[in-house]
Amino acid sequence: MIFSMAETGHTTLESAAVKLSNKERFCYAAGVIGMIIPFNLPLGYLTYYWTDVALIPMSIVATFLMLNKLWDAINDPIIGAMADRTHTKNGRYRPWIIPAGITSNLTCLLLFMRIPGASQTVQTISYFVSYFIFVAAFTALEIPHLAMKSTLTTDYAQRGILTSWRQTSASLVMATIAATYLPMTIYLVPGDRAAGYFYATCIFLAISTPFYFICYYGTKERILPAADEKDPPFSESLKCLKGNKPALMLMGAHLCHGLNGALAGGVGIYFWTYYAGNVLYQAQNATFSSFGGTIAAMLMGVLLKLYPNKRNLGIMAWSFSCVVAVCMYFLAPMVLTPGGRLAWYIINLCRGAIGGVGFVCLFSMVPEVTEYTIAKYGLRASGFIVAIVNFTFKFGTSFGQGASGWILAALGYVPNQPQNPVLLGYLRFALTMLSAIITGIGVLFFSGYKITKESHEELLKTINADA
Repeated sequence: MIFSMAETGHTTLESAAVKLSNKERFCYAAGVIGMIIPFNLPLGYLTYYWTDVALIPMSIVATFLMLNKLWDAINDPIIGAMADRTHTKNGRYRPWIIPAGITSNLTCLLLFMRIPGASQTVQTISYFVSYFIFVAAFTALEIPHLAMKSTLTTDYAQRGILTSWRQTSASLVMATIAATYLPMTIYLVPGDRAAGYFYATCIFLAISTPFYFICYYGTKERILPAADEKDPPFSESLKCLKGNKPALMLMGAHLCHGLNGALAGGVGIYFWTYYAGNVLYQAQNATFSSFGGTIAAMLMGVLLKLYPNKRNLGIMAWSFSCVVAVCMYFLAPMVLTPGGRLAWYIINLCRGAIGGVGFVCLFSMVPEVTEYTIAKYGLRASGFIVAIVNFTFKFGTSFGQGASGWILAALGYVPNQPQNPVLLGYLRFALTMLSAIITGIGVLFFSGYKITKESHEELLKTINADA
């Protein structure tokens, strides 16, 4: 027997296909409401804060971020394997949420905090050490939360709905951050940008913390390993990737997602600051884009009824996103006028809504890959599968962040000064055409993913027959 119910003894995976209440869906989503804040603040604003506020040279920041993100990627499978081997009466993944969440929040705050009287060198070292600890703590929060989804229910549609709740919550929080965080950094402490970033970060992290407790106390891991199941050695977990095409396709799509976020999305704040002329335009654009993602997440329940194959939904969504991104390259000059900016924001909202459908599909596929791995290899490795998929996302992010910073430095980036035409041209290209190219490659990986609703049901039958 591979699995057992947490409270009622042995069960099959088919009988664990329960319908979750709205209360439990919210409590699971509360975990991402908490974690999206320490995730989004460094991802969206830290590079700009370090280069334009803390005045650390772009080349140094880019090199550090790449090396540290590689560490972030490497520790994903380690944390995933550790989570799979956690044994408590409350499950394997839930016990990680509160301690890892609080540690993530505290170290995130250090990333935006000045040390009074410290030299530039000491301050820079402090930032880098804090970030090194932060990424490990955040991994210990994110991986168990993602893996926990596979223990709540095995129902194909329910997992899509659960992912929809998760992404809707994340998108709403991201929209709130996008609309308010940058203005807060400017207006909380007028004339002191560093202090403004610190106090704005304090406020958001204080909001974040209670949601970790809501997630922990409001969810229940129903599907647990049987009492007589032994934890396999770490080397066995690695073997489950050989010939595992669904996992490999999912890894490739996540790699593209990470590259797109770092190479294309990472230049957004510089595009709006130097190409369009005002950093607050980034807040306006990101707000529209985040609401687009919210629309996508909210529509997933309806879309999965119309198109139950998540792979096909992802292909259609990301293909459309490619076309829109190409069009936006030619429309970029219009952001120099108020009416043109509004038009751009609306187009980007539509792009965020359609592209967000593919993003939600991508995350909701991971539990099915977990069960494919059980059926093919006889190995329960929810945390490891989540971690190895996330590894590729973070590897793409690390390479993209490093490459993006090096390119800007090579093109002559100077903080808080007008930028040269070549660099401005690259900002426009990276935000649109480069994004389209990377997303198009992601479509190819979606095409290679073959698990459908019907084949997933057959997987569950195979697992139960072998149990």
